[in-house]
Amino acid sequence: MRFTIPRKNDSELLLYIWKIIDLPKISMNELLYKISFELFLLSPEEALEFLQRSIKSKILERDDNNNLQLPQNSYKKLKTWQLKRKEIILSKLNSSKKFKSLIDDLESEKSSDFTTLLKAFLDKNTINRAATISDDAFKINIFDFLIHNKSILEYLAHEIAEFSNKKTKRIYFPVADKNTTQLKFEKYVIKKFPGLKNTKPKIYNYLVSIQYFNNNNWLSEFNELTNYFKHVDLVPHSTSGYASIYFHFKGAGKRVGEKGLKSIYIKKGAELELVSSDGEKRSIRGPQIIDVNTTSFDHADPDIEIERDEWTDFKFENSDSSAIGLLEIIKLNVYRIYTNLKKMLDNSN
Repeated sequence: MRFTIPRKNDSELLLYIWKIIDLPKISMNELLYKISFELFLLSPEEALEFLQRSIKSKILERDDNNNLQLPQNSYKKLKTWQLKRKEIILSKLNSSKKFKSLIDDLESEKSSDFTTLLKAFLDKNTINRAATISDDAFKINIFDFLIHNKSILEYLAHEIAEFSNKKTKRIYFPVADKNTTQLKFEKYVIKKFPGLKNTKPKIYNYLVSIQYFNNNNWLSEFNELTNYFKHVDLVPHSTSGYASIYFHFKGAGKRVGEKGLKSIYIKKGAELELVSSDGEKRSIRGPQIIDVNTTSFDHADPDIEIERDEWTDFKFENSDSSAIGLLEIIKLNVYRIYTNLKKMLDNSN
């Protein structure tokens, strides 16, 4: 049985998605979000077309509450598919102690599900000790992640273009590289989206605010990385050491350092409040600067804990972030841009 994503067959792709979400029913909006922003399988526009097509062809049903579910025959097929996949996975794990060790290491990490997923396909050197993975497969895994996030931005660019005075060909989401000045970028946006500055100034100003010249490095790095994978080959990379701290009260807290905020400044008279899941509150009071080197707090409730993580990871050339850190930044910020721009677009008359 192949573990590739069955993109060319709607029925098989739907089963593939349901195997991952493992829910009997789900709303249309939740499923769209999962397909586009958690699984990165399709852009929001493509995901909507796919679901509408699936409903029309009756491989997906709506229940009395308008939730989506698989028809009974597809649900039985899913269960059979799950059992076969389980047998193959168990067989592969049992055949390789090293691979099992890798999985155990990943599961023991104190990280999000997303970071574990990235670790599984990004840590090529670790995986190669357990199984043979070609450079092409390694490239495809990362490129697939990048191209789906890129398609979300391009989809937004086409929506933004609808508010321009005239249609323009070859519409792309505007991204300033490291050498582009704000003046040059604004001239480009005015040319590609004529009238946008006057008719929709909030959208225009937002596009300007997220660029490299406004201290937002990730978008330029994302664009460079995608183009490199698309037109050249594997991006040159090297290994480096990284660290972060996670301060929390009963699990409610913030991460600072790699894969988190660079630093947090709490001014005098202010406080940062941490609220646990059971409603208990603890505070860190200012003045205080929290960064990756923080080991204790000067003004804070005593039961706030600080945990430090250190690890070795590879980094892409010309990026200060670890590979995992950069890809997580891309995921979070693409979602942030999508949410902010959709809100502006939906509120436009």
